[in-house]
Amino acid sequence: MKTFLQRAWPYFLVLGLMPFFYTNRFLHRGVNVGEDVLQYDVPHAIFFVRSIHEGFFPLWNPHLVCGIPAAEAPFMGPFYPLFILYFLLPVGWAITIGFLFHIALSGLCFVWLCRLLGLSRFAAFFAASGWAFSSLFQQYSESGWLGEAVATAYLPCALCFLIRSREAQGPSECLLLLLAGFSCALAIAGGHMSYSFIVIACVLLFYLPLVRRPREIVSLAVLLLFVLLLTLAVWGPIAVQSSLSPTPRFKMETYRLRDLLNLVDPIGIRGAFVGRLALVLGLLGLAVVRSPFGHSLRSVFLVTILLCLLPSWGPLAGIAPLVVRYAWTWHIGVVFSLLILSGMALDRFKSFLERRGLSGSKVRVLVLVLTAIQIADLYGFNRRFYPRGFDTSFAAYYAPRAVLETVREDKGLFRVLNADYESSVLHVNEGLVHGIDCVNAKVKGANLCSILGQEYINADVKYRTRWDVRDLSNVKYVLVEARLLFAREGFENLNFRVAAVSAPMEKDDEGYERAFVLLENPTAFPRAFAVRIPADGELPPALLSTQSVPFADATIDAETMAVLRNYRDVTVWREGNEYRIQSDIPERTFLFMSEMYSPGWTAKIDGALARVDKPFDAFMGVYVPAGEHEIVFAYRPWRTILFFTMSLLTLVLSLGLGVYLWKCVRRGVSPARRLGGLLGQAPAHSQRRRNPTRRRAG
Repeated sequence: MKTFLQRAWPYFLVLGLMPFFYTNRFLHRGVNVGEDVLQYDVPHAIFFVRSIHEGFFPLWNPHLVCGIPAAEAPFMGPFYPLFILYFLLPVGWAITIGFLFHIALSGLCFVWLCRLLGLSRFAAFFAASGWAFSSLFQQYSESGWLGEAVATAYLPCALCFLIRSREAQGPSECLLLLLAGFSCALAIAGGHMSYSFIVIACVLLFYLPLVRRPREIVSLAVLLLFVLLLTLAVWGPIAVQSSLSPTPRFKMETYRLRDLLNLVDPIGIRGAFVGRLALVLGLLGLAVVRSPFGHSLRSVFLVTILLCLLPSWGPLAGIAPLVVRYAWTWHIGVVFSLLILSGMALDRFKSFLERRGLSGSKVRVLVLVLTAIQIADLYGFNRRFYPRGFDTSFAAYYAPRAVLETVREDKGLFRVLNADYESSVLHVNEGLVHGIDCVNAKVKGANLCSILGQEYINADVKYRTRWDVRDLSNVKYVLVEARLLFAREGFENLNFRVAAVSAPMEKDDEGYERAFVLLENPTAFPRAFAVRIPADGELPPALLSTQSVPFADATIDAETMAVLRNYRDVTVWREGNEYRIQSDIPERTFLFMSEMYSPGWTAKIDGALARVDKPFDAFMGVYVPAGEHEIVFAYRPWRTILFFTMSLLTLVLSLGLGVYLWKCVRRGVSPARRLGGLLGQAPAHSQRRRNPTRRRAG
């Protein structure tokens, strides 16, 4: 027991310090207003869980903008194993456990990684404490960046398995490489896409300088292919959407000198901070550490800090949003390399003191003092910038507001526009929680270019357009602050009906109590309607022409709007990833569907496939013959389904291979010999030993 504690105390100490640094996560269940989990993780998780309970796998998300593919929703899941927490626990517990588990996992793996790199236990704890309690994870927890925490947590995990694989042979090496691949795949499946890319890039930057044999290059290439196939269901649909849309080339936002000085004199939690002593030792380690691992860490540091400082790097900026828009996220590699180098420098300093004749006990005391200074510095940063508690609870934040009762009582299909984009009555993406379709959203959807323009690929969707455009977008209700209703641009001379008024709520910056009015738009088009075809048999050219501008900025001419206003009602309802429409009109019509078109939508009329047109190059429509018909719009993206299938097959085969290799390792049998036994054959040398008579006869 004593030997075990002597070997494991760094792991236990990292876990023991977590309640002091992440007090709010341990003692409270709540959320701070503005956290990303409120806009991404929680709403999308609730939508996904509700869909599964209703009996279908959500491929299409109708509650954001005018509908977007569900695969474009960034949150922890649904292909991540810990996503099951959302099914088993209240959402507050699931978020809390998600943060604490991944921070603890990353801290423990960082200790293990340092030990594999040859650091002493004191140095390993020194470096790991800087990692688990650095500004990285403190910022993720403070800002509600669960996806970023998940992705970053697997950086030391993947490297641990890769380094162990270099020391192993046969089935052990294959099994460890497989585990390294699973670590990278988990970072992609549960983490933020940009941060997952950075984690894998840091793994390659660390491991490539260690490669000496061609076989290692082949193994690394196979490993990357395995990771890509295993996570194809995650990144594949987003890559397809990006390739089919005019993806812009964002200019990357870079570090400033003030951001770098945050390492020395912190002014905010979002800048890199590892502790001043760790910074000094890390910079010293850059100069004095002479080992293969030191060269690897040096390459990680130099490349990542260069990417932080470059104003724009074309190859990366050109494939946004799959990679990164903010170059300062590369400071993950800077923090990672500095901390391990600081541990190596601490060991070198310890060896130097021992060679100078200082006794072992005095050296240990000095190292303890240095470690205490490092922990105190990190804790001071924590007390200065990290919140002690939470602003509110999840239940209070998403509590149903009385002003929305009118919306929930309306059983039709419609959309709500929040004129203020974000209000205490209807928060951004809160429609996902209550099952309300809202055009206001915070999304990361590549295919939104057709409606909102290129600049909205990764941004807030406020949908401030002309009212005829909003009418066609099925905006039936508008939520606006009462005090600013008649002073707001765009609300003049509109015959809106007041549907509900909220009680005075919180005060704004000027001290006025805010109340909100829910207006009903009498000119809103239905979700689906039948457009009568004019006497000449042709629809207005503007209706089916390719737009030169995004639909949100379009101007609909009077002739086209007059044809659209002369529509006939149809019966429409939603079932899972489908819209079903009953039409009984004694003339040929054009069925207009106010749902955003995306590759994967198909239409059937009485079971027969029909061509899907794109009105205004944004929505969907089909020509319907006269008479009674049932029209079904179904979202079945064959590429997404193919990606899901390939990922599932890769997972099943890899799990089978992992079990097989594990049995080989336990029994000490090589895979070739075990495979020969399964085929009823034995190696040649075994056959010779089993037939001594033949040997004597010879």
